[in-house]
Amino acid sequence: MRIPPERTPTQDDRIGCLLGVCDPAAYGKWIDRVEVTYRTDRFTLEKVRPYRDIVFLENAVPVFDSRERTGNSSQLKAGTFVAVLDRQAEWFEVDYFEHGNARHGWIDRDDVVPVQWVAQRATTRDFRFRVGVVPGDSGTDAPQPVAIEVLNRNSGQRLQVLRDFESDARYAQGEKAIEVLDANFDGHPDIAISGMSGGAGPNSTTNVFLYDPVRRQFRFSPDLSELTQLWIDKKTRTVHSAQRGGCCSHYSEVYRYVRGKLTLVFSQNEYANGEWVISTTGRLRNGKMFYREHRRRDKGD
Repeated sequence: MRIPPERTPTQDDRIGCLLGVCDPAAYGKWIDRVEVTYRTDRFTLEKVRPYRDIVFLENAVPVFDSRERTGNSSQLKAGTFVAVLDRQAEWFEVDYFEHGNARHGWIDRDDVVPVQWVAQRATTRDFRFRVGVVPGDSGTDAPQPVAIEVLNRNSGQRLQVLRDFESDARYAQGEKAIEVLDANFDGHPDIAISGMSGGAGPNSTTNVFLYDPVRRQFRFSPDLSELTQLWIDKKTRTVHSAQRGGCCSHYSEVYRYVRGKLTLVFSQNEYANGEWVISTTGRLRNGKMFYREHRRRDKGD
């Protein structure tokens, strides 16, 4: 909006305006008016929900009233997001939202990510196994293992499903993906499947599932699965791990089970800096690790 001048500009007004100071009384003025309206909304939190994850459903899946496929169900459309309250091996307990209302239900994980089940050669006296794989990220990538199915050896009945482990597709071995071993030397066969490469083959990991004879189920072992280059020596009842940090750094460890707990008993770290080769050796004595360092000239061999 322009407000007109009140008088005719004088010579002083003209000189001042040339210098950038124009008297509004002589030249008028413009008023720019902007109105901004802010609207706020208030809400009261109805209930705190301990969500663990948000899952995007790429395909339409049924949602059930309970952890039984025979119960009442409805259909969730592809593209729906669900909030996960509990993540179990076979089921997601979820909240989903329709027309502004929260609803509760259970989703069978077999429906969320369809897998191809590959029968395994490895068996135990009581069990046989299948590995669930999904296609790789591209047409040339190997299928990626995402689940292990434990079956009754005689009847083929599903007894347990193992999920939520990481396995690099490049190490998938088809029908030889599962290895049976006694990883904790308790006389019960455990199972293992390849883990991640760690950016280099020598630093790869292995997913180990220890058998619990009381619950008659396999349990994921974080302690063993975090070790790189895992090797189980059944003769000496020791667990070995090694890793490489480039060309000039090598590290190895030896563990034993002491009163049922995986315990470090020996370690060796060797590092070369071009001038010296530095070796640090650790040994368990009276429940405590003691370390000794040794140096020798680096001869470049």
